[in-house]
Amino acid sequence: MNSYLNLAIKYLNEGLLEEAEKICESLLNEEPENVIALHLLGLAAQSDENFEKSYKYFSSAASINPEYAPAQDSLGLFFKKAKEYDKACRHLEYAVKLQPENPDYIDNLGTVYHEIGRISDAEKCFRKAINLSNDRAVTYANLGASLLELNKPNEAIEACNKALELESDNPDTLMNRATAMLMCRDYSEGFKQYECRWNTPAFIAKYIKRDIPHWNGEDLKGKSILIQGEQGIGDQIQFARYIPMLLKKNGKVIFECHQSLHRLFSCLNVSHLVDMKADVSADIQVPLLSLPRVFGTTDKNIPADVPYLKVEKRNFLPAPADGTKLKIGIVWAGKMSPRDRSCPFSYFMKIAKKFPVTLYSMQKGSHSKDIKEAENIIDISSQLTDFADTANAIMQMDMVISVDTATFHLAGALGVPVWGLLIYGADWRYSLEDKTTPWYPTAKLFRQPQSGDWESVFDSVSSELLFSCCHRIT
Repeated sequence: MNSYLNLAIKYLNEGLLEEAEKICESLLNEEPENVIALHLLGLAAQSDENFEKSYKYFSSAASINPEYAPAQDSLGLFFKKAKEYDKACRHLEYAVKLQPENPDYIDNLGTVYHEIGRISDAEKCFRKAINLSNDRAVTYANLGASLLELNKPNEAIEACNKALELESDNPDTLMNRATAMLMCRDYSEGFKQYECRWNTPAFIAKYIKRDIPHWNGEDLKGKSILIQGEQGIGDQIQFARYIPMLLKKNGKVIFECHQSLHRLFSCLNVSHLVDMKADVSADIQVPLLSLPRVFGTTDKNIPADVPYLKVEKRNFLPAPADGTKLKIGIVWAGKMSPRDRSCPFSYFMKIAKKFPVTLYSMQKGSHSKDIKEAENIIDISSQLTDFADTANAIMQMDMVISVDTATFHLAGALGVPVWGLLIYGADWRYSLEDKTTPWYPTAKLFRQPQSGDWESVFDSVSSELLFSCCHRIT
């Protein structure tokens, strides 16, 4: 590599993009097929967030010399950002083939594998990259994230600790370590560490910052306190259990929550329910998921007296089929992010045909149209305008079977028998191999034994249903 290219790289690393570009363009005037100069121009354009231009340079370099590994790596990362994962894998795998001892390329390939759900392959990549270079904080952090999804929280904690030795204040690594602690049911330390969530880019971008002091458990007599709503509807249902404990602190409680929960949460008897990001003032504030820390939650003292939510019963459920032994509400699809927790609707169609049950679809969103394929499942989704309606429907059921959605949490909060269908590497609140959860005494958990294996889950569900139908119990 000549001195001009070295200078261009120096400028690029210092953020002097125009100077780097001038050198590379000058070199290309003399050597139009200089792949290093083309690649550096691509990196400069990428740094300037001109991704279309960066792709042009990367692809030109790779076309001239397909065996130039840096161009293949950069193309892989370009397609990863565009979420064109097949192309990303192809280019990154080729880069690793060309330079099998390059830890950067191996790590990059691992991140794509992780994003597309090939978590075991991602783990192998990160371990290989670490074997080649054991001072890479980012790779230890990536390994920790993959181990977390592989149901290996103790190993994830070790990997995160190693990453934090090398880069002590990385908020995402701290968050993964805290999540692993919670998965291990180390709630005392886990919820303390979980406060780091407010420093992660995802939380900074999503939540408004109010200039209000934070509460740490002191008496609130004469003061107003804002419970800052956070995360999803299921989270807000799960942690609403702490509000009766907060009310005993003698303050005026304002609860910020999703609009669709307002009517349901009226039973909590707080002073005010306000929308997310509402313009509201208070003397003091506390994030909703900080309440377990403030109240000293451990795995021995989770406030799990159910029901802690109640609704006035309004009968609107269509009559079940003749011979029905169980009325069951079902939900089979949840959010796609961060991981798709949905199961194929076809499994519920089989249950409807096999057992003396009436299934009521409570599925909302785009997957609600799946019900059109079934003749013997009753769709009540159009009657569920908010979660008070959903709660009313649940209260008329014998049980609920749901993937990890807000409906699962709601059934548990209402004290209704609920069976949770969990993906492999489920959320921290379901711990590891347990068939029950201390958060919801009426819940049973059915877990994938390996990623994508819904067949085994529904085999277990069918066995339990057979028993329940025969004995008319849940």
